[in-house]
Amino acid sequence: MIELSSTLDKPLPTDSAETAAAKIERAAILPFRLGEKWYAAFASIVNEVTLLENYSSLTFAPKWLFGIVHHRSEAIAIINLPDILEDDYVDYPLPASKLIILEPDNELVLLPIGLLANEVEPLVTISVNDCNPITTGGDLNFAEVIVDSKKLILIDHLQLYRKLAVGY
Repeated sequence: MIELSSTLDKPLPTDSAETAAAKIERAAILPFRLGEKWYAAFASIVNEVTLLENYSSLTFAPKWLFGIVHHRSEAIAIINLPDILEDDYVDYPLPASKLIILEPDNELVLLPIGLLANEVEPLVTISVNDCNPITTGGDLNFAEVIVDSKKLILIDHLQLYRKLAVGY
């Protein structure tokens, strides 16, 4: 288990890809793999990475809601990113073994969010010069960066929270 929240800076992306990438001078990101694709979340909003254990599926839940897990006396909504990303099909072998728990946004989403992952890499620090804004595809992918020969798509967590707040 990796505790991240106490040691990280708090850079946040804004609404557009260009302004989000421009406002990041240096940021820690957490790379993770979904199937064959690599993504990254800002480490400043990652509370913990843990193993996925004992989750419950919800019968009449939206497709993007994979389930709920109780972790440290909290209910965590497990998000199925391929259904939210509006990206090309992601070959996403389930069940994933890792859960990336994001801090809730007190204004938009009160429940902590968990992202499934097949693999999670150590934290990496990037700079604005490393980022290339993405202007096509889903609105949750706002920039990409190459790290250790892997193309990582940075996820705009504010857009993710907004989508979840309005029920996708």
